Amino acid sequence: MLARLPSTQPPCVLIVDDDEVDRRFVQRAVRNQFVFLEADNELLAISLIRTHTPDCVLLDYHIPGANAMAILEACVQSYIPMVVLSGVGNETIAAEAIKSGATDYLPKTMLSQASLTRAITNAIEKGILERLLHEKQQELETFVATAAHDLKAPLRTVVTQCQLAQLLTQETLEPEAQQALATAIMAANSLFDLVQNLLDYTESGRSTKPFEPVDLETLARQVVADLDTIISDSDALVEIAPLPTIQGDATGLRQLLQNLIGNALKFQNHERPHVQVTAVQEEAWWQIRVSDNGIGIEPEVQKQIFQPLTRLHAASAYEGSGLGLAICNKIAHLHQGTIRVESALGRGSTFVLNLPATATSEG
Repeated sequence: MLARLPSTQPPCVLIVDDDEVDRRFVQRAVRNQFVFLEADNELLAISLIRTHTPDCVLLDYHIPGANAMAILEACVQSYIPMVVLSGVGNETIAAEAIKSGATDYLPKTMLSQASLTRAITNAIEKGILERLLHEKQQELETFVATAAHDLKAPLRTVVTQCQLAQLLTQETLEPEAQQALATAIMAANSLFDLVQNLLDYTESGRSTKPFEPVDLETLARQVVADLDTIISDSDALVEIAPLPTIQGDATGLRQLLQNLIGNALKFQNHERPHVQVTAVQEEAWWQIRVSDNGIGIEPEVQKQIFQPLTRLHAASAYEGSGLGLAICNKIAHLHQGTIRVESALGRGSTFVLNLPATATSEG
């Protein structure tokens, strides 16, 4: 997706509204400033978003029979800004729309030439910046992936040669020198793990395989089996409720569940670890919840934890690269979903994964 450069052509605005009178009012209010596309239903709106890539979308949030979230998600995936319009005009709708990715919100009772022009112009400018940021992020991830790949071979050589030196000199070197070699091996292995995690992060949102049916319950139980040693050592209780089958990438979803369940077991206090994985369907979405009774997360840092290389604790207290939740976030987005956390310090955490019940591959 390339950022749209300045053009002599007026910006293109898609109006999604089942009321023809309202569509005509918007066009008259800002005529000669924009060119318009129109849609009176969800399917036509999503088709126009994908085929014409408008500069901005104006969406009536209450089109009968339409899934506003599906239209909004199509905009988010294509980095197209959206301004939500509604005749209700309450703060609940505004908060829901903005939280879900809309750029702005206007009650229909407050529409005017000035308010529409300002909202559309600001949204388009924000959309251009977001697309540019996305491009730069993609360039950075490509660079990181290339660098990480090139680093793996020499790092493996360093580890192998240090281990060989350690073996050949175990009876001749002083204990201090042997300890120095052991420290070098440990540091090189840690760096190798970080490089591998960087590769995992850059590749986690790039699957081009067609989505297929994935049994999340089977994946979760496989993850629990993989973590059996950790679970046994900590005497943890891990409960897997019935989970749905969705369309997705099995490898990515397994990695996501591995990270969430693994974190739930890792970030514990002195209680017996208790992890629960549950699911509930809300309209066209599955909500997967991974809950624990661990140390919890302070509210002021909860938004940071999905950013790459974010660590809330010293490495000596809890091992990790700070990339696990960032990888989860990318895998959720690959599946057109979201992930968030509900937590309080000392009261455990619940990671909430929202996935569409009928996700389709972007590849």
